[in-house]
Amino acid sequence: MARSPEEGPVRRIGRVAARTVQDFESVQAHYDLGDRIIQTFIDPETKMYSCALWLPGVTTLAEAQTVKVDHTLRKLNLQPGQKLLDVGSGYGYTVQRAVEQYRVRATGLTLSEKQVEYSRQQAEGQEGLEYLLEGWEQHEGEYDAIVSIGAFEHFRVANYPAFFERTFGFLPEGGGMLLHSITFDRNKFSALSRGQKREFIEYSKFIETKIFPNGQLPRPEQIREESGKAGFVLVHEESLQQLSICNNEPNYALTLEKWAQNLREARDQAIGSTDQETYDTYMKYLTESAKWFREGIVDVRQFLLQKK
Repeated sequence: MARSPEEGPVRRIGRVAARTVQDFESVQAHYDLGDRIIQTFIDPETKMYSCALWLPGVTTLAEAQTVKVDHTLRKLNLQPGQKLLDVGSGYGYTVQRAVEQYRVRATGLTLSEKQVEYSRQQAEGQEGLEYLLEGWEQHEGEYDAIVSIGAFEHFRVANYPAFFERTFGFLPEGGGMLLHSITFDRNKFSALSRGQKREFIEYSKFIETKIFPNGQLPRPEQIREESGKAGFVLVHEESLQQLSICNNEPNYALTLEKWAQNLREARDQAIGSTDQETYDTYMKYLTESAKWFREGIVDVRQFLLQKK
């Protein structure tokens, strides 16, 4: 949950805003340096570090994450032999699942050394599956479909035009991209009381400083507008918060609370592998983030875009 778009640059003219070195450092600050504590609260089976989908009957975090990945991939209508690109592949589960379920060939991109090392170990011996320590700016390739779960929040608004232009170029006519991102609702923020606004701004500063350096949340309309300018057509848009959920709780709030519960239960291990300050910082991040998902100021949405 990074700063709102209004706090950052709003235009990019003619080239990608410089981000390669900065983003390697930002990603590694969280995903590499924080890897030891992240491993104590995400589920060890999928290692997905994004919103799970708690549909009726789902009881475990690993199951909820698999349901989310299957729900996401299903939208791309993948066919055997097609090529899939995952921008921000994390610990690799999404493309592994795509290869297993759809028999596609898949490439995952990440800027985290820890993630690519783990992903390659898991993929050893599997055909049609590769992971690259590379950003979308440098990558070259042709793909039938693209998926991106939880990476767009790191790109910042100045790079949105370049991101959509580049991914548009990766696809053939009719090719689809499923973009999954946390989003910021400016209207709901505006409706908050002065005290609540101050509280959310302080929370955002904490997240940007302590958790996701240089991150920036998009507004849904920015994704629609910038993807459209690049030539994409919005085929489907969905808030994962508004699907069938358990006890009328938003899916990401439930996910964050499960992570917080796991972290509490692994407190001694987490402090032993990091320190008390890091443990306290992550507990604050997980519990306060759940609150703002409940308030609706932040959401998690999926955008199915098609090149036409």
